[in-house]
Amino acid sequence: APIRRPFLRHTTPTPRLSPPRVNTAKPSAVSAAWVKAARPSAVSAAHINVVKPFAVTDVQHNHTKKGNPQQALKDKGVIDSGCFRHMTGNISYLSDFEDLNGGYVAFGGNPKGGKITGKGKIKTEKLDFNDVYYVKELKFNLFSVLQMCDKKNNVLFTDTECLVLSADFKLPDESQVLLRVPRENNMYNVNLK
Repeated sequence: APIRRPFLRHTTPTPRLSPPRVNTAKPSAVSAAWVKAARPSAVSAAHINVVKPFAVTDVQHNHTKKGNPQQALKDKGVIDSGCFRHMTGNISYLSDFEDLNGGYVAFGGNPKGGKITGKGKIKTEKLDFNDVYYVKELKFNLFSVLQMCDKKNNVLFTDTECLVLSADFKLPDESQVLLRVPRENNMYNVNLK
């Protein structure tokens, strides 16, 4: 008689109709209250712009330690490398104002954010910011690094300040450059290869 061997049953995995679960990393939201005016630092711009976390720097330095940091930023502007356009929530800063139906801009964790209803110009002592969008819901004035660079200005961030330099600025010593990152698709991407 032939030898009978036991029949082993192997269960096959059941087909999944839904995509597999994947853990995703999300930037943690940082309130603008945490932006220290006396010493700018890199913070998440998630409260301002839904895009990605980027470096944010206060335009004017406030060396007082007391008071409400959000109030300290009220009449100032934040230089935001994650913001694609200059924006303000205070129409009184804008000259040459014109009405505009510019759609919506996302910030504050709200995908609808605020409505762009106009644009104008903000003038400072040596630098004018053209094409500044008016977004009534915005609590801060945001100045876009990309838009400044589009005007052929140079923007330099240090550990204590942000310098907006004229197009005529030339590096005194090219050997001081440790990393050069080209701009592609409105982003500065560091190649890690």
